[in-house]
Amino acid sequence: MDRRIYKNPPIEEALCEFRFTPSTEWDFSYQMAFWNSVRDIYDGKPRTQTGVEAGFQESGELGGPAFSVRHENPKIQIPSKDNKKLVSIGPHVLSVHSFRKYPGWENFKSEINEALNKYYQAVSPKGIVRIGLRYINQIQIPNKPELNLNSFFVSLPNLPGETKFPKNVAQLLVRTEHVYDDLPIKLILTFANATKKKGSISSSDKSTFLLDLDLVWLFHDRPLEIDDAMEVVEILRERERDAFEALLTDEAKDLFDD
Repeated sequence: MDRRIYKNPPIEEALCEFRFTPSTEWDFSYQMAFWNSVRDIYDGKPRTQTGVEAGFQESGELGGPAFSVRHENPKIQIPSKDNKKLVSIGPHVLSVHSFRKYPGWENFKSEINEALNKYYQAVSPKGIVRIGLRYINQIQIPNKPELNLNSFFVSLPNLPGETKFPKNVAQLLVRTEHVYDDLPIKLILTFANATKKKGSISSSDKSTFLLDLDLVWLFHDRPLEIDDAMEVVEILRERERDAFEALLTDEAKDLFDD
């Protein structure tokens, strides 16, 4: 299927994350070996990242989704000097990042494949238990006296039509999770308005919105072999593009060719 190619895609960050079978005790010498193998490409100063991951479990005590927080082990982030790309390595996890301006899928896919092979050479994991592909888009819409977001975005939350209900939206945050029928893939969709801050791309004549598409494929029952990893990444990318195209109107897509 032919894809529309945009002159200025709204991709702020694209990242691909692999989580591996924790079959051996983590040795921090793995990180040094990996860094030495990629330092010609990722030639910036390494830094340590710590944090937590928030999300939802399948169900809570009352049958609905339950909010969960997982503390992450420290990771080493290795950027390029121009800060256009980055790799991150931690205990049984690897992620590859590309920042604005996005270099195109073929280039990003090559960077993912190379980093994955370097990780296997340094760590020799038994298999992959999770692959995630995430695209974070920042979409700027020209402000108008009566801005109608439905002209740009599909499936926005419907608001009451009564005159007593305020129509001006100060903050917007929508998060939904979707599962596919044919493959065990989850799509996590986040849509929000971006907060203006110093140095941001927001301006008085434009409003900025965040469209975050995070696709995840789990392999807990049978870890995935490295030889099959990039085929899965390609499938996730196809699903991400399908979702992106479905969520935006033609009027919104035309903005990316200006």
